[in-house]
Amino acid sequence: LPAADTPVADTWYYRRGNTNATIDISQQTFAAGTNPPTGTSVYYLEYDCSAAATDTVNVVYQAFESAQSFSNVLVTVTFQARTRDVATTSTLAIWIEQYFGIGGSPTPAATLYSHTIDDTWNTYSTTFTVPDVAAKTIGTGSELRIGFQFQINQIIAIDIGPVQFQLGGGTPADFPYLTIEQQFAE
Repeated sequence: LPAADTPVADTWYYRRGNTNATIDISQQTFAAGTNPPTGTSVYYLEYDCSAAATDTVNVVYQAFESAQSFSNVLVTVTFQARTRDVATTSTLAIWIEQYFGIGGSPTPAATLYSHTIDDTWNTYSTTFTVPDVAAKTIGTGSELRIGFQFQINQIIAIDIGPVQFQLGGGTPADFPYLTIEQQFAE
């Protein structure tokens, strides 16, 4: 994978600062009977770092059009994840970046909310308020980017199952079951 924002699966992008580590990211399909605890997802993202190296950024994210649409909005991100290496833990952080577009204000440093994951499928959730954009200049192509920052310089294999972005706080809604046909129609 190059050192740039690179499409990796569906609407997910991967970003890293250099190509010193050996990283592979792919979309996998759950075999029957092996779904994560909710059993509601057909696909999961597989991250595999087989040769570690230092870097400045190591994230996979989705971009939501228009940074100002989410200004000062409470958001809950819920996801399921595991390490594939038995008895191994890793830090996986929710990563939030406001990009103000071409001609807009400079992109501030990303905000991180860390979780320690282990080798069993578990559900994790973080609720946060997206920073206000009132004092920012919004340019062309602004986005709110939400995703996951993988631990840098760690040989690890991580699976991320269903991910839910929900406006508001409180208890995350159940992951809705969607057939393959319904997922592609969305």
